Amino acid sequence: MDSNLYFESGREGKITLVLSCPGACEELQGRPAVGKSGENLKEILTKVNELSKTKNWTREKVTITNAWDKAEHICKTGRSEAKISEIKSTSNINRLFYDVEHTEEYIICFGKRAQMAIKQVIKSHFQNKKSPKIINTRQPGFQSLNRITKDIEGNTILKGQKDATRRRLQVIAHEIFEQM
Repeated sequence: MDSNLYFESGREGKITLVLSCPGACEELQGRPAVGKSGENLKEILTKVNELSKTKNWTREKVTITNAWDKAEHICKTGRSEAKISEIKSTSNINRLFYDVEHTEEYIICFGKRAQMAIKQVIKSHFQNKKSPKIINTRQPGFQSLNRITKDIEGNTILKGQKDATRRRLQVIAHEIFEQM
C-alpha cells in the first residue's frame, strides 16, 4: 500500500475517498485520515458495508486522497483549508487526477472543496474516458458533523447527547448509500 501525508492507495481500485486536506494529525503520522476524522471515517465505512451488504468499504481496500496535498492547520498555516485558487490550480488538479484515474466504481467527495476539485478533474481529464460515479457528502470532521441536527429517523440530535456522533455518522453513511 503506497502511503504519504495526503494519499493512501487501497488494495482494490473500486472506491476512492476524497477529503479536503491533511491536518495536524495527518502531518504528524504521515498518512491521510487519521486521528478523530480517521475514526469517524472508519465508522462511516462500517455502516456503508452494513447498508450495502458488502465488504468493499474498508480502509485497506479503498484509496484515500485529498483535494489539497499539503497540511493545513491553524498552528502551521493559520487556516484549516486550502484556498480555492490553490485547489483549482492546474498542477493540483493534475495531481488529483493521477490519484483517482484508476477508480472503477465510486469517487466519494467529503465536503465542498473535495466536490469542487473532483468536478474540475472530471471536466479537465475525463472528456474521452468514462468517469466513476461521483458521490457527494459532508466532511467527517466535528465542525461539519455538528451541523447535522436530525438522525436517519428524523429525530433531533442534541448537543452533548451520548450517542450523537454515532448518529451523525450514520447520516453520512446513509447519504453515501442512497447515492450508490
